[in-house]
Amino acid sequence: MKSIIPLIMIPLFFISCNNNETINNEITLDKAEIRSFLKKRNPNYSFPKESENNFSRNLKPELEPLYLNNLKELEEFLDKIDAMKSENYSRTSITHVPLENGGNGNNPGRYKITRSRGFWVYHNTIFYVDEPCVGSGINSYTSGYSLGLSYSHISGTITTNYSNISYTLTGMYSYSVFINGIGTYWNEEVYYTGTHDCPNL
Repeated sequence: MKSIIPLIMIPLFFISCNNNETINNEITLDKAEIRSFLKKRNPNYSFPKESENNFSRNLKPELEPLYLNNLKELEEFLDKIDAMKSENYSRTSITHVPLENGGNGNNPGRYKITRSRGFWVYHNTIFYVDEPCVGSGINSYTSGYSLGLSYSHISGTITTNYSNISYTLTGMYSYSVFINGIGTYWNEEVYYTGTHDCPNL
């Protein structure tokens, strides 16, 4: 009977070591490991220069951090965004607000094109159309869920080609998360384009 005891203790020892190793990995998680995880997931992510002391001051006032417990929760958060973005990216809605003075021909007014970004975040492109099919004043913003995420419009162009209006714009999504008290902030530059038949906008 005594010879059986060491055999029982050996697997218990390894289980104990594995649990300790998992706990230690969570304890030793640092900013470099979080950034490495994010960079492998999306090479287009960029990380602004920051120090541990001024992290909070570098954040945009409207960017409220998302608090997580581990990398697994961060992965699940990003998975939800990617899944919904993939499913809904092609779904757009167009809203038209006519000009106060009315108009003829090409439905002048303000147009808003809304796309689902994923995770209940909506990207909105707005521009104005005057007669005859001349676009101007392009801008963009986001609406909906905002915890851990904000958006900045960088630039946009709008052109007229016969009876079509085409636009291209660049924006920046900014993310902020805290994992076990470690703050991480990163950016993702995005591009949106579209072409619409002017009379039927």
